[in-house]
Amino acid sequence: MRNILAAIVSLSLSPAMAAQIEVTPQAMQIAVADAYQAGQLAQAANLADALLQRDPKDLTALIVRTQAAFDMGDFAGAAQFAARSYRAAQRQSTRYQAARYAARAHAEMQQFTRAQFWLRLARENAGSEQSARQVAEDYGVVRRLNPLSFQLSFGISPTSNINGGSSSETTSFFLNGVELVGVISPDGRPLSGTEISGGITARYRLSMTNTSATFADMSASFKTYRPSQSAKEEVPDIDGSDFSEANLSFGLTHRRILLEGLAPASLSARVSRSWYATDPYTQGLNISASQAFVVSEGGALVATATYQLTDYLTDSTFADGSERGPDATKAVTLSWRQDVGAYDKLQLTASARRNTSDTENREYDAKSLRVSYDLGRPVASVAFDFSLGYEWRDYEFSIYNGGNPRHDEIATVRISAELTNVEYYGFRPVINLDASRAMSDVDLFDRESLAFGFDLVSSF
Repeated sequence: MRNILAAIVSLSLSPAMAAQIEVTPQAMQIAVADAYQAGQLAQAANLADALLQRDPKDLTALIVRTQAAFDMGDFAGAAQFAARSYRAAQRQSTRYQAARYAARAHAEMQQFTRAQFWLRLARENAGSEQSARQVAEDYGVVRRLNPLSFQLSFGISPTSNINGGSSSETTSFFLNGVELVGVISPDGRPLSGTEISGGITARYRLSMTNTSATFADMSASFKTYRPSQSAKEEVPDIDGSDFSEANLSFGLTHRRILLEGLAPASLSARVSRSWYATDPYTQGLNISASQAFVVSEGGALVATATYQLTDYLTDSTFADGSERGPDATKAVTLSWRQDVGAYDKLQLTASARRNTSDTENREYDAKSLRVSYDLGRPVASVAFDFSLGYEWRDYEFSIYNGGNPRHDEIATVRISAELTNVEYYGFRPVINLDASRAMSDVDLFDRESLAFGFDLVSSF
């Protein structure tokens, strides 16, 4: 092998000089680095290739080969050698540089998703806050250039009510005008356990101009449960898949600036299908339109109108013997978002919706309010987000209330805590506390739930 190395070096030396020189790998590494520093890219690449024939993991040769390939416009080669450098490197700083080169090479080839992958590896090996911020900035640039984007979610949440059971032990209902009181069975009462959820959303930008953009997306999610030991004691034959849910949807979204100086308007359409307990449950169509308005410095108002049609695929019937019919939901939502100070954000949302159905028992009117507050600066390395919601729902007819109206009120609270000092490949853990309480004038629909969950979110 030394003869091969000596032959390559001798290309730039006289025969007499070459005969007197015995080239060692260490000398070759110095020669490779010197050639690159002198701008002799082709010679540096040849010398590095010779070293890699001797040792495919020669880190000096891999690094110089990466840099030379990039500078010569061989971005495919640069990406390949950068990946090899990353795998061969032992030092964090070297892995950081190799990942940055791989990201740059893939970005030059417009392979933006691969570039984002390598930027996450670079973020994991960033040795300083400045380097980490630079990676985040580069990631943002690549994300804007990339027509394809992905959003992943995963969560584990211990919860007090995996089955949506009633918090009341008894319920009353009417049969032929006579009020009867019954005891709710154990499987209709709250059962504790652990919720396991996950999902992926892929979005592709179909077109973009100075005033408009069109996107297509696909979203898939699942939710399943593991009953606790106490739940198994209450209902011995319980299975978490009895309450599992899965959803698949495809959508199109078009955004356009309708008037100069106006924020973009959005129009979207989505088809979906869901499964419950592994059986087909619903299929639906959702159409929505929204318009944002800048109302103050750091403040915006978003108005949204939505129409959703839901068709039930199950053959089961309701308690009054009627079959499940399609539901149509019309909703209007106003959301005001305001910056508070330099970091915090406040959001107020009000909505009203009307649900109509072939099944009279499912028709209702609902109004809701929600307030959210995001603390932009971490407190003791924890970034907090708070939200509180309240909904009023009125049914004109309820088979559970003798055909009389039914009124429900639902309160929800969420506290999210993002651990900013814990990060893995650009993802941070988030701890969520969710509590809800439904209060109805029909005892069967009184429900309480408390869930303590774990999720992952991107830090940039």
